[in-house]
Amino acid sequence: MSAEQERIPSVFSVSLIQGLAAIVLFIALVQHHLELTLLTTLILTLTLGARLWARCSSRALICRTSVDKTRVFPGDRLNLDMEMENNKLLPVRLHLDLAVDPRLLPLDRESAASFEFRLFWFQRARFRQALTAGPRGVYRAGTAGLRVSDLFGFYPHSQATTNESCEIIVYPRLAPLQPGPLPRRELFGKPGGMSPVTDPVFLLGTREYQPGGPSRFIHWKASARHGRLQEKIFEPSHAETILIGLEASGFWEADRVEAFEQALETAAALAVRLDREGARLGLLTNAILVGGQTKVVPLGRHPLRLQSVLEVLARAEMKPEQELIQLIRTCRTLSRNMACLCFSHSLDERTRALDHHLFRRNIPGVFVTCTQKSDDLTAETSLRGKVLPLESIRLDREAQG
Repeated sequence: MSAEQERIPSVFSVSLIQGLAAIVLFIALVQHHLELTLLTTLILTLTLGARLWARCSSRALICRTSVDKTRVFPGDRLNLDMEMENNKLLPVRLHLDLAVDPRLLPLDRESAASFEFRLFWFQRARFRQALTAGPRGVYRAGTAGLRVSDLFGFYPHSQATTNESCEIIVYPRLAPLQPGPLPRRELFGKPGGMSPVTDPVFLLGTREYQPGGPSRFIHWKASARHGRLQEKIFEPSHAETILIGLEASGFWEADRVEAFEQALETAAALAVRLDREGARLGLLTNAILVGGQTKVVPLGRHPLRLQSVLEVLARAEMKPEQELIQLIRTCRTLSRNMACLCFSHSLDERTRALDHHLFRRNIPGVFVTCTQKSDDLTAETSLRGKVLPLESIRLDREAQG
């Protein structure tokens, strides 16, 4: 049933007909007409009872909307689940309208945008709609409206749903990457977890105590909580620490939407690769984020760090809010033992200012630009950091196919 279709009301639900029935009942009582009295009494009892039924139908009624996945990549499948529960003896008729972002495409093109059904006493109904995630962005899915009525549908009325719509975050598509140079700063010789030197400053987590391990690394609070000895896991100090920067001002001024999306896809792919290699990640951008989220992901190594980076990239809009250099100057997460990987549209004054700031802080920088290398040849000679065109680290999908 379409959301715009309305149920045709019965003639007995019209107030004028009810008033005429009451007048006929009065005349029948005066004239002592038994058959007419019974007929009009039945009509009024039915209509007034249905009206009272409709008023009580919204009580003890629960509407829930949920999705099985709130963070997906483009093309992934997710399910929108709707659950209605009638926790009373009175049966009701319901009409539920959905509000799904048009970029969330249903797998079944003939799937309904609204549902009409009946719930009897203490009955529960569930519906599921399969969706496919569209391009990068933040979507919402839920209920647009709910109409409840008596079981016959004589007196429908709208009811506000307390359940809020679900937020679905679609991460940028991961661009295929070519093996390319990345900034490295190792304090100790052996890479990854093979380093014999651990830094007690960077606590990564806890695990069950391994016999023979130092007793000073036992986490006593975690041991008391789990009922068995737990020891601390430290992150090696030599681990790569890379801050990913995204300068949106150049894309906004040049109106390069496609280039901006390519930069986001490449940044997301690099973040995934660096996280798999055990690097400590962070993110900084001057782009406006949908939902007003923070633009800074602090440097660190955590199971949810990559998720935070991808979420910021998913919420990023091409419109800048402030200069990236101003945000970096006020950022307290910068460290000398890190490198900066900055994505920008071209090598302009903002890039040179950022390069100068990183040089003063003794932080190696790599600038990934979306313009051709020949266009930035003159500006590249004035930079102390390394310059990489986006095409040099991003593999063309057509060539890959």
